Amino acid sequence: MKKTAMATALAAALACTGTAAAASIEDELAAIKARLMALEKQVQDQNKVIAEKDAEIQAMKKDTPQILRDDAEAWHNRISVGGLIEVEAGYVDSDGANAESDIVAATVELGIAAQVNDWVSAELVLLYEEDTDGTGNPFDVDTALVTIADPDASWFVNAGHYTLPFGTYETNMVSDPLTLDLGETGDTAVEAGMGFGPLTASLYVFDGDRGPGYPSVDNLGFALNYEGDLEGIGVAGHVGYLGDVGEADGFGSLTVPADGDIAGWIASASITAGNFVFIAEYLATLDDFKVTAPGAEPSAYNLEVGYNFALGGKPSVVAFSYQGTDDLDMIDPTLQEERIGAAIWVEIMDGTAVALEYLVEEAYDGTDTDTLTGKVAVEF
Repeated sequence: MKKTAMATALAAALACTGTAAAASIEDELAAIKARLMALEKQVQDQNKVIAEKDAEIQAMKKDTPQILRDDAEAWHNRISVGGLIEVEAGYVDSDGANAESDIVAATVELGIAAQVNDWVSAELVLLYEEDTDGTGNPFDVDTALVTIADPDASWFVNAGHYTLPFGTYETNMVSDPLTLDLGETGDTAVEAGMGFGPLTASLYVFDGDRGPGYPSVDNLGFALNYEGDLEGIGVAGHVGYLGDVGEADGFGSLTVPADGDIAGWIASASITAGNFVFIAEYLATLDDFKVTAPGAEPSAYNLEVGYNFALGGKPSVVAFSYQGTDDLDMIDPTLQEERIGAAIWVEIMDGTAVALEYLVEEAYDGTDTDTLTGKVAVEF
């Protein structure tokens, strides 16, 4: 009797406990379901906001020019700007004349280069050279050049105003070499060229200033360049031909139209071996002057050796040069026949260098001139 009552009571208790447990599980499931529904709604709301923002961004892109949409093609990534400022102080002592000294802004250049597209590039260089005698315009457009070149080939076309490829005029001196004084040629031309491994050949045509009174593209020239490495020795060479050296900046001031076309050639070479740099250049006419100096066939040369080293931990170079001209005495006896010089450059800071040069020159008339020049050059 007692056992039956106890069993009945225990069974009732278990039944109540089971009912309570079932009710608790159902409540928890309901709560979890509610939380999931809330999270789902939250995600839906966030997706809606994201979709709205994407639509706004696409609308902004649609209203933005393509050149600004693609940063890789933005104009500021396709244009580079650079410049050069050179200030010189000089002292000149010449036989039979009072010593002279001066400070000039020898060179001020501002260059802009643009890669317009894969095929076309452009370059603009503005030049200022202080005019100390008042005989010329110190401002000049030195370069206005368009280049078309196949990015997957070695041919190119240059068109515009630039320094024609007649000579390289490389130097580690402060002053320009005599070959540059006579042969550098700036004009408006069209040039076509092609590379063949280490060789590059080009042919160019231009009008010039010494032709007939009517426009006529009747001047031409060609250039052959080599650049390579021979067992650790850097070698660069250049051979150029110009149909009329009277079009050159220097020779042009020494000729008259009656001299006719005076063909000329130039050969340049530089060898870099370790810290040493050897430079040689020779310029000569192929025809004689007809009127200015009948029978004269002028020439000029530059021989130079440079040595790179560190001075106080700063990159430096010292150079020695021997230069000369020939057959210019009948044209102007005051021109330099021989020049010997030495120079040193020190890069005191990034993009900033100072230089000192000493020259001893002798003119055709026997006049000796000593020149001491100091320079500060800043490139950016």
